[in-house]
Amino acid sequence: MPGSSPYRGGTSGAEGRLVSFELVRAPRRSELASLRREWEETKPRLAGEHDMDTELRATWLAALLAAAYAGDPLRERAVLATALEGVTRAAYRARLCARLARAAAHATAFDLAAEWLALAPTDSGDAEADADVALARAMLDHARGDRAAARARLGAKPCSALGALLLADSLEAEGELASAAQVWRAATRAHGNACVEALGSRFDLASRTRRRLPRAALGTAAFLSAVASGVAWFLSTQ
Repeated sequence: MPGSSPYRGGTSGAEGRLVSFELVRAPRRSELASLRREWEETKPRLAGEHDMDTELRATWLAALLAAAYAGDPLRERAVLATALEGVTRAAYRARLCARLARAAAHATAFDLAAEWLALAPTDSGDAEADADVALARAMLDHARGDRAAARARLGAKPCSALGALLLADSLEAEGELASAAQVWRAATRAHGNACVEALGSRFDLASRTRRRLPRAALGTAAFLSAVASGVAWFLSTQ
């Protein structure tokens, strides 16, 4: 399974740091039962009085299950929205709102995406979480066809794999295929073939570049086991 605990070493410990991870594949069917069981056990705790460890676990489990439910918008939204209802920490709310907005933008539910973004904290105190929200805003701009606004948010060298794919997709639309391929290759070097290919497939980004580049360069074996999930969830506890 993609980790039995969100913490490095299995517990929160003195450091209180999460393992950084990219969801380059959805949980396997054999793993889903365990994740769902943990989620069902966590939901009642989240609904009552709880600590930040419970919020962390809820956010983490919702992210994993949403990755498994990619392609099923109702289930994906349900698990993320349920976590959002009980989570109070700004950084976790930002992560969840960003993921909800991204999914809505991809489904062309632009008003809904904007509503999720309106719920996101403007300054969560976590640079990675705030970057996730900014990326979701860029994705909404891009989905609406406002590529100039999206590229202004992304900058010339996006740090995230999804940001790089949005840029490559925009370059494709403008006929700059060589530049799009260059952005793609840089993203695969930084984030790995499987992650980039999976995200490209999940959000249907840079499709011409994906077809043009040699399959070997995309990591066929990794691609076959990869399912898109979203941007890296680099979470940290308080």
